[in-house]
Amino acid sequence: MVQRKSTGPPAGSKPSRLESISGWIRRNKIVAIPLGVATAVAAVGGAINNGSDALRTLGILDDKGSAVTAANPAVTAANKVSACMKAHGLEQARSTEWRKAPKQIGDISNRTRVFQACDWPPPDGADPDGYTEIRVRFARGLRSTTEWPIGPFAFRITSNNCATFAVALSTSGGAFERGHPPPVIVHPNEIKTADGKPWHNGPGGSRLLFLQERDEADVLYNDHYSLDDITCER
Repeated sequence: MVQRKSTGPPAGSKPSRLESISGWIRRNKIVAIPLGVATAVAAVGGAINNGSDALRTLGILDDKGSAVTAANPAVTAANKVSACMKAHGLEQARSTEWRKAPKQIGDISNRTRVFQACDWPPPDGADPDGYTEIRVRFARGLRSTTEWPIGPFAFRITSNNCATFAVALSTSGGAFERGHPPPVIVHPNEIKTADGKPWHNGPGGSRLLFLQERDEADVLYNDHYSLDDITCER
């Protein structure tokens, strides 16, 4: 049987300074360093303690001899989003669910659609862990259909987090016609139509079938529109 010769250093031999430094780098999981740089470290390490001073000079070691590592923003964001999802019971970073809520005047049903999200860094107004929650009730809008195509329906939007909402809608005009217009940007205490135009109640009182609550945003629409998504606008 032919034995394969070892490619390592002879038994009892002392590794070279380059091998010592390279091994230290691997053991401490330091990012890869080009061979030319490692060679230079070994070259200047002859009069210093195993090249540690040279590694400090390169910024690889701190003053205490510990490895200097820079946080990876992508890894940090992924960890933060994962922690947020676990804390709020989400299976995905963006989730939608239906909840039952007391039916109010003008509401079509007692079901509320809830948009939940975990983002990092946190958007404006989000919880410290990056969580946002937006609730939408579906209501009847105008008292009459005389202002068609503004529509007889309304999305009633509330949130403890968002200062601005981006409401993504789809439009349909027939069996093979479907569009995705730009999101409607609406703020709390504001009413807009589905085409993004401001709408105001008349001077004689509310012309809606409901009274707008404090910090509520409303979007009036007709049956040619459907709700896709709502997010906090950064």
